[in-house]
Amino acid sequence: MFTSPKRNLIDLVAADPSRIRHIDGMRAASILLVMAGHVSFYFSLTGIIGDASLFGPIRHLDGGYGVDVFFTISGILIGSIVFSGIQSGRFSLFRFYKRRFLRLAPAHYVTLLLLLLLPVSPLLSNGHETCST
Repeated sequence: MFTSPKRNLIDLVAADPSRIRHIDGMRAASILLVMAGHVSFYFSLTGIIGDASLFGPIRHLDGGYGVDVFFTISGILIGSIVFSGIQSGRFSLFRFYKRRFLRLAPAHYVTLLLLLLLPVSPLLSNGHETCST
């Protein structure tokens, strides 16, 4: 049976009563901070944002703040999983790491595969040919 995308989104957010809605907002803010950091880095490389520009202060925007917020959120969530498991007496360190591995490994291996298959990006070079000594 077909359901609307809006209904699917409502079901996704409302389905889990243990979901902490405030964390979704923090997650969105951290993603925006990281994206803003990438944009300001790109603009500073291309010269669009300079010292004399109206957008000069933006060049100091660092995506690291978003990464810090995201890691803090992850620590809160992982800590709550561990503590609730310990309190209920059902915590297993092996099961915990197995779940973490199964969650992270696919993205890790896809990233490695893409890096092996893609040619070297021009952003990674300094514009010079490789030098042989």
